[in-house]
This record gives sequence, C-alpha cells and structure tokens, in this order.
Amino acid sequence: MASEFLDIDELLAELRRRLGDKLAPKRETARCWSRPSWRRRRPAGWPQALKLPGVKRLHFRRADVERYIASIERMAESDHA
Repeated sequence: MASEFLDIDELLAELRRRLGDKLAPKRETARCWSRPSWRRRRPAGWPQALKLPGVKRLHFRRADVERYIASIERMAESDHA
C-alpha cells in the first residue's frame, strides 16, 4: 500500500523534488486543492484525495501524481520552446 499511495507530505516532497519550488504548490494550497469543495478551483489534473480504510490522513494514488507531474512538465517545456 505504501508504494501505491502517497500522503500529503509525500506528495509535496515528490512535487518539490520533480518540479522544483517554483512550480510545486505550497502546503496550504495543496491541502485546499485536495478538499472536495475546491473541485472547481483546483488545477486540471490535480490528483484526487482518497480516504483509505483505517487511515486518518488523505492519500493520493501514485499513478495520478505521476500523471499530474508529467502534465506540468509538458506545459513547462512548451513554455520554454
């Protein structure tokens, strides 16, 4: 389970590592985007937060996170081209 899902801290660390501080959201921004009430305001492709049984914190599918990072990297490359 640990390798398939990321909690919010792991998500932010992965985003900072792969995208850098400039493109990675701040902690509070990421938490807001993860709330169901922010569905219309979050960026396209933001991974859906999941409530796993027996776990208090919200988690994100690693595959969804990878897809989001790839889309941001593609947009950044097209801006520089």
